[in-house]
Amino acid sequence: MKYRQATGHPLDNPEVVINLWAYSDENGTILRLAGKSYVMLPMVSG
Repeated sequence: MKYRQATGHPLDNPEVVINLWAYSDENGTILRLAGKSYVMLPMVSG
């Protein structure tokens, strides 16, 4: 399956979102950190 070539373009009002998770034990000691970031695009009404 072939996909079209991706092209970059500037965004007017991008919204950068960062989700962070901390996994801890029963004592509250953080054992692991995880995170993910992404950009939300503005809704386009047509």
